[in-house]
Amino acid sequence: MKALARADGRGLKKRLAKGVSTQLLTFGTLIASRFLLVPLYIGAWGTDLYADWLVLLSVSWLLQAAIFGQHWRYAKEIRDAWAIRDVAQMNLV
Repeated sequence: MKALARADGRGLKKRLAKGVSTQLLTFGTLIASRFLLVPLYIGAWGTDLYADWLVLLSVSWLLQAAIFGQHWRYAKEIRDAWAIRDVAQMNLV
């Protein structure tokens, strides 16, 4: 049993190390791409078109955040109605 536990412990450490290194590599790639793509976009599109693209991207992120906020609001209302077993209120939401 102890040998099995040690083997599992080593396997767990190995999996954790792989997971952490993968996350760090992913994070590093995302950060590097953010810095490397900006000059490429500006070179290909020019500053005016790049600025317009940033505005459109920001608006889409804002809309996503607003929709996500509404989702949590409705989920809370449904959960509150469910807690007091108010089926009529759950159906209204």
